[in-house]
Amino acid sequence: GRYIKNVLFYFILFFSLSSHAKLLEELGIGVGMSMISYTEQQGNITGDNVQEPTSGSFSVITTNLYWKSVPKDKYSYFIEGFFPLLPGSGNSFFGGSFGVEYYFSNDNGILRETNGEFKISMDPKLRYYGIANVSSYYFAYETETAKKNDINVSLNAGAGAVYSMSDTYGLKADVVVGRGVGVITSTLLVRAFFSYVYYWDN
Repeated sequence: GRYIKNVLFYFILFFSLSSHAKLLEELGIGVGMSMISYTEQQGNITGDNVQEPTSGSFSVITTNLYWKSVPKDKYSYFIEGFFPLLPGSGNSFFGGSFGVEYYFSNDNGILRETNGEFKISMDPKLRYYGIANVSSYYFAYETETAKKNDINVSLNAGAGAVYSMSDTYGLKADVVVGRGVGVITSTLLVRAFFSYVYYWDN
């Protein structure tokens, strides 16, 4: 009866999607908070007026833009850029990342098949994933006596979740923590942000 019809429907759907459908890439834009804690390294501070190394921290509201590849198995690769939402303040922070997302379930992306006016899509509503990436970023900071800047490279790890509103767009949240090292500083980086995701059929 009804059970057999449902089994046959999903059986046919599976083979149809397997042979004709494709997973989608993602484009996204987001906003969030980035917190940088820095410590100057004694041996790398040079100049005529050498002072004691300082440490401190600051937060910046940032915007991020990213592209994520078509998922393969449980992995997707991504690149992103981030920059201050309100430039012009004393502290500044911007850079980019390259990394991978690992999904904790087999439903790792939006699957779509189109045939003229006919469209089938499989869009898991909620997906969770781990994040590993490498970032390079420039930041400027102010001490009691001077304004300084540095470029760091950091290794980061984190986690996130994306909720699909439809097979066209969704919302995601990410938290990433990393350790960085630069010319004159070492840093602890914490980023938390929300993004609007567009599923791109290229």
